[in-house]
Amino acid sequence: MNQPPSPPPHSVLSILALVLAILGFVAGIFPFAGVIGTVGLILALVDRNSADPPDRPQRHDLASVSIVLGTLSTLGALVWGVFFLMGLSALNRGSCPHLYAHDGEGYKLDADLASGALYKGAERDDTDRLESLREVDGAYLLRLQNDLDEVDHIDSLSLLVVDAPEGSEVLPTPTQRLLSLRAPLPLQSAVDAGGRSVTDELSSPDGRAIGVERGVLPGAGREPRDTWTLSFERPEGRRAFLVIRGRNTAFAEEAFIRYMATMGQGVRPLLELSAENYKGCACYQDYVASEIERMGFPLRIQVAGVAAGGQPEALPPVGPAILRSQVVPLELPAGAGPVEVRLEATPRFWEIDQVALFAEGHEVTPQEIRPQSARSVRGDELNALLANDGQRAVLQPGERVDLRFAAPPAPAAGLTRTVVARLRGYYDLDIGGPVGVNTAQIVAHRMGWTSLPRFAGRLP
Repeated sequence: MNQPPSPPPHSVLSILALVLAILGFVAGIFPFAGVIGTVGLILALVDRNSADPPDRPQRHDLASVSIVLGTLSTLGALVWGVFFLMGLSALNRGSCPHLYAHDGEGYKLDADLASGALYKGAERDDTDRLESLREVDGAYLLRLQNDLDEVDHIDSLSLLVVDAPEGSEVLPTPTQRLLSLRAPLPLQSAVDAGGRSVTDELSSPDGRAIGVERGVLPGAGREPRDTWTLSFERPEGRRAFLVIRGRNTAFAEEAFIRYMATMGQGVRPLLELSAENYKGCACYQDYVASEIERMGFPLRIQVAGVAAGGQPEALPPVGPAILRSQVVPLELPAGAGPVEVRLEATPRFWEIDQVALFAEGHEVTPQEIRPQSARSVRGDELNALLANDGQRAVLQPGERVDLRFAAPPAPAAGLTRTVVARLRGYYDLDIGGPVGVNTAQIVAHRMGWTSLPRFAGRLP
């Protein structure tokens, strides 16, 4: 009896495609391991579209299974890319609307708030001292204005009022606490990484900023950094309070926009989807902080003699529209002699106008006042801005909201008033770039094969 002919063998390419697709599918629980399945998917597609020699027919049914598993693996790798890039909301061009304060004669730009709140899931609170605000007929007059090509969503705006003893200075910390500072300590010296003195530039808020010079791009795999070493007179205690007046630069924003654009226009909607999936999870903010650090945006602060692991102080990114003063509490090491503070930043990302050290500081509780009225071209926006309740005033480019706050009674004799604005909101901004998502660029960023500081170092 004649035996039926044996079926043709499976093609080598389809077997290899299946093995890779299975590996990628199983290993997809690990970050970006699904890319292995993507290779299997490509091989399977090639196998399905290849013609067999007439004398050597082969079977290609395994390629169909490989295509399914490879597609799932690829999607898994993309999800990991989104997961790790949630924190890319760190910064982008502009910020929530500029805040103008009436100084008795007219409105003057006084704060640039919530920089980096690039989409709804990244909505956050931000505070800044208002330096131009003056009382007008028993009221404080402010104007929220969208001066940029974005759409602003503002949940609330309030004023924090502190009457502190004359001779003290009240400033917010990066975590939005308010500290009253006294007893400034002399800046003895300040030098940059090349040994050039910048003491005069940092001694007073005179607009002679440092940090805008072009840095040197180091060897492969290393991040470009600018450093400044400052020496202050030592206080009697083990605590001091560092005040930095500065801002991020327009160059930093432009570099970030170009870098993000290499990842594709699809990154933004995927970030928004991810934020919804992780809504209410504290881990989300950890990823945000991690990506801000990875992008090289913070201004790092290190006290000589304190281990790096025990001194995680840094200023997060702020908008470039106006200089901002913030205070950072520092723990000092035991010893004698001057206090040495080292500042470190990505070249051309920070513009620093003044650095000061205070010997005394304590937290103060402000009086919070809400707006009496808020009017835009759409009408009454008061309810939208009174509280953090999800009701938001929406400002298109060029639009504004005029607000009126009842000023508290004048401070008592011997006290001076500080007013700090607190805003919660986010903004929508198109980052541009090619359509879709560039998974290869996302992987390269996450693996450290490329970085924003190195990318920026190559820009003119």
